[in-house]
Amino acid sequence: MPTTNPALARANRFCDANNLRMPILLAPMAGACPASLSIAVANAGGLGACGALLMQPDAIRDWTSAFRAGSDGGFQINLWIPDPAPIRDGPTEEAMCAFLGNWGPRPSREDGDVRMPDFAAQCDAILDIGPAVVSSIMGIYPCDFIAKAKSRGIQWFATVTTVTEARRAERAGADAIVVQGMEAGGHRGAFNAAQAEAGMVGLFSLLPAVVDAVRVPVIHPIRSRHLEHSGYRRLKRLRHPARRQEVAGHERTL
Repeated sequence: MPTTNPALARANRFCDANNLRMPILLAPMAGACPASLSIAVANAGGLGACGALLMQPDAIRDWTSAFRAGSDGGFQINLWIPDPAPIRDGPTEEAMCAFLGNWGPRPSREDGDVRMPDFAAQCDAILDIGPAVVSSIMGIYPCDFIAKAKSRGIQWFATVTTVTEARRAERAGADAIVVQGMEAGGHRGAFNAAQAEAGMVGLFSLLPAVVDAVRVPVIHPIRSRHLEHSGYRRLKRLRHPARRQEVAGHERTL
């Protein structure tokens, strides 16, 4: 029998659209997403994930092969949207190396020569692989990549930290929005690192505001703190329309 609960109905539609048995998505943690973990999640009915930030294109392909050998479920591949290359300043770097050397082994300026994997080559590998979902953090994928991904049936889930970012991502073609509140652990997912601290909104204010601002599905991370008793009660309050509008209205004034 179809459910009459609007929240459950939305969750069911999301699961049906993504071939999931439950609306659980593994977080794509760079350096901590072995294929075996995603296989377990996908075989249990959720969506696996690969945090590919540090992976060369061939490593992304190898991960995918390992996953598909153990599961016929879906998975997402996540990349950080890179910043422009930093402007190097020799004297400043030397001074910083000398300063840090007061507390341990003195670093070398050559340590700053390390380069991340080529972003364009990573994107090409993702298009070749054809995952169910490609996700992003710290910005928006180039328009041509989004178009190519969609032409291959690959969905794009965009991580945002503000309502403004959510609207930008939806306009750019995001199929779902992943909301990150200021209390989230790990890296801040703001589109502009220089302005990240100016948009510090907690999840319980940000979530309903984003839901009201976009039409695509909205996903939020769950960790132990969000499942504490007090957090659960706050989440339940957001289901009440009056409370929802109150919280969302407050967010828009920040």
